[in-house]
Amino acid sequence: MSQSNKQAQIESTFISKAFYGYVDHALEASKPQMSEHAKQLQAIIDKSGQGIILVAVNKLYKSHCVCRHEGQLYSYRICDDNGGWIRREHGFRGYGGDAWEQAPNFVQLKDLELGQMELF
Repeated sequence: MSQSNKQAQIESTFISKAFYGYVDHALEASKPQMSEHAKQLQAIIDKSGQGIILVAVNKLYKSHCVCRHEGQLYSYRICDDNGGWIRREHGFRGYGGDAWEQAPNFVQLKDLELGQMELF
């Protein structure tokens, strides 16, 4: 199957919404991809009217992110299916250490803005 046919087949599936780049497996997103996706997630959050603030995006999985709600950090899943839905998964905290060090897949929005992605 050619690459364009495979991409067309994957684009219409849930898989294409879960990963960056219309592939059927996780690929690390580029800084521009993560920045653009953060804007899309923020639009869904704003539309929902919930009092949550987007803090970090996952560089492998599009629907996973970290948000702040009432002063606490939580892992969330946010998808744009059917107008968008938001689900809080669990608290985002370190177990005996810094939570950010234990979650290397998450990139904080402040790091995207400041050009810190050269480390990746």
